[in-house]
Amino acid sequence: MKKRMDTIWTGLLNESPLGPISYAVSELGLTRVEFGAPVGFRVIEAVQEGKSPVSQPDLLAEISRQLAAYFAGQLQIFDVPVDWGVLSAFQQRALKAAQEIPYGQVKSYARLADDIGQPKASRAVGGAMAGNPMPIIIPCHRVVAADGRLTGYSGSGGLATKAWLLGLEGHQVSGERVISG
Repeated sequence: MKKRMDTIWTGLLNESPLGPISYAVSELGLTRVEFGAPVGFRVIEAVQEGKSPVSQPDLLAEISRQLAAYFAGQLQIFDVPVDWGVLSAFQQRALKAAQEIPYGQVKSYARLADDIGQPKASRAVGGAMAGNPMPIIIPCHRVVAADGRLTGYSGSGGLATKAWLLGLEGHQVSGERVISG
């Protein structure tokens, strides 16, 4: 197994319906997606910490292309490599399960806990979703309460962003509840 290298913010999608989106990569793949987060500042900050930029121009371009296609309604499945080594073993299981939720569908925290073989861990699954370092690409927005309520989203804009992403994928959201999709 390759050793994961230090990562720094190296990419930015300026034009998205949710504003600028920054992302970081390692030699193994995507490590972070963040709403806003000016890239220049992150690069300077990382260099001051002794980290070196990772040169992955093809991967950076592909991440931008796929995000733009997703926001344009032309992409349903992201297939960029992900560096899972930035996550704990439990986060990996929970987020990989979330990644398997098809575009246009939602799943409850409890159901996701069942899927990973830990039926009593729905709160822990919620914590893993809240700590998802790669929102949108790992679609934690597709995880809702058992009754369809939108119970949280740690990305910029909170529940309004989660509702917008679900709407993009064909769901109708009323108040803070998915009512169809």
